[in-house]
Amino acid sequence: MKSNLEYERRCRAIRLLSEGVRFKEVLNEVQRGRFWLSKWICRYETFGLDGLRDRSRTPKHIRNRTRVSIVQKILDLRDERAAHKTRRAAFAGIGVETIHHELYEQGIRRLPAISTIEKILARAGRTKKVKARQPPGGPPYPYVRARKMGDLQQTDLVGPRHLRGPSGVTGFYSFHTIDVAGQTVSAHQFRDKRTLSLLAHLLDSWRFMGLPRASQMDNEMSASPKSSASISS
Repeated sequence: MKSNLEYERRCRAIRLLSEGVRFKEVLNEVQRGRFWLSKWICRYETFGLDGLRDRSRTPKHIRNRTRVSIVQKILDLRDERAAHKTRRAAFAGIGVETIHHELYEQGIRRLPAISTIEKILARAGRTKKVKARQPPGGPPYPYVRARKMGDLQQTDLVGPRHLRGPSGVTGFYSFHTIDVAGQTVSAHQFRDKRTLSLLAHLLDSWRFMGLPRASQMDNEMSASPKSSASISS
């Protein structure tokens, strides 16, 4: 509404000048200063009536815009991990930290910030969580009922996480084990997620919490029988 009133004021000032009204009298009529009137006279002489309208202040060129190829790579990485199409993607995270680390590993120049990756995924609608559907009438999900401490311990792996320090970005993985009934927790951080790191975490956790009757592991390659067999051999 305010812009329309200003546009009408500018048009009236130009119309008065074209009718022969003197410069000072036009200023009194529209209640504006000399610089204001001189500016709109110049705009009118250059662009006509369209020049009297407000121009968009949105910058025509956005500095540091993420390249289209990088945006597409970010979306492709997210889709690949969300769909679990490859063996690597089946055990990898889909979060922004994981995507940021993958871009770093691929040697991408001018690596976008994690906050930028979040915005790219949000604009593309890639941040919605998909709920897994269980077929109707299917078997119930098996679980161990933990009634007392030591009945069941659950181990999870989180990562890669990243911290920026004096020597650059450091990636690490965090192993967590919780006693379900006793709510005791043990956590360790490692630079990798190899089976040796998992075993080191479990041995130290069991010294602290005791051996469980049952232990549930995260769906990770480091906890798979194949990885364990490669260590024993």
